[in-house]
Amino acid sequence: MRIENMVKIDGSTANQLLEAFLNSNQTIAKIRNTTYVKMPVTDEVDLLYNQYQYNESPYPLDGKHNLEFAGVWNHATKTIYEPQYSLRSLLENGGEITTVSKEEIESLIEKEVFKRVENYVNENYEPLKQAVTDEMKENHYSIWRTEHIGQSFVEEWSTETMDYFLPDVSIKLEESSFMNYIVGGERRSQVIDEFEKQYHEKYGEKLGLYIMEFEAVNSKLQEIQNDPTNPMHKQKKIIKIMKDQDCQTVNLTINKNNTLFTFKTTASPLKYFGRYISTYHIQAQDRRKFEQLFGRHESYTLDDIAKITYGKRVLYQDEKLLPQTEISTLASIKAKGIRSNQNQTLEGRGHREDIER
Repeated sequence: MRIENMVKIDGSTANQLLEAFLNSNQTIAKIRNTTYVKMPVTDEVDLLYNQYQYNESPYPLDGKHNLEFAGVWNHATKTIYEPQYSLRSLLENGGEITTVSKEEIESLIEKEVFKRVENYVNENYEPLKQAVTDEMKENHYSIWRTEHIGQSFVEEWSTETMDYFLPDVSIKLEESSFMNYIVGGERRSQVIDEFEKQYHEKYGEKLGLYIMEFEAVNSKLQEIQNDPTNPMHKQKKIIKIMKDQDCQTVNLTINKNNTLFTFKTTASPLKYFGRYISTYHIQAQDRRKFEQLFGRHESYTLDDIAKITYGKRVLYQDEKLLPQTEISTLASIKAKGIRSNQNQTLEGRGHREDIER
């Protein structure tokens, strides 16, 4: 069968011609300057190839150009897997045909394998935990450090399930597995079974350790939740407040080394969890004063923050870090210079605070 080298024939678009060819029993068709060839793999699956001819030719194929892989067509599901550009450009205007990339298939398999692993862990929870030996505990490196637990609390990670504790599934399909998945049925199930087997071979002995991490982390998170004096509550409050604000810069007062200092900074670093906040975001003039007060390579933390203001609004203040005269004041403090008594402590009240910029 030959389809003339035209965009439309009897009102049909190139897209419609391609769909008609794929759904037909024909094995070769020419659409515009491209010839498409179907090579059967099974009764339902064909390999698709194409040959682009730069010059018009009355023949569907010629010996001057190579046949190139264009995709895999499944008649039953009306799906083209891993479509190449020549097919994608024809199908992008809609139609009944679905396209699925190799990466999308890999993602689907990863989700299915991970779901199976989760079910296995839930069904064998206690036996897996009991199988953990002291030697296994000693040799296990856990990524869950104190800062990660704090970040989990502040950013409200979903630690209530095992998702955060089990290693991810990472899959790269080889050609044979790719084709078996497309064929479907028992061959697809075997592909998923094989990747699940590989996961258990790699991580199976550690599943009990991941369960223990899950329990330990959630226990620690509950301790933080039940302790209102834990500094993580302050950090969580500041980050939430700042994420709710539509502001580029704020005035920030910190209490560092028992010294108050107010400066202008961009708001972005206050919206995310971190152990230290760099002075990079501080306005240049204020940054130099910060370095004179605290040292050139010093930073500050969310725990150091005494007050945040935006314009005349006080967004946040920590009364424990402010002198009584500063509490609930709508004007923020601006340091205009470093005076001779700048390093005196708050206890002596010798450090004079300047008026808001």
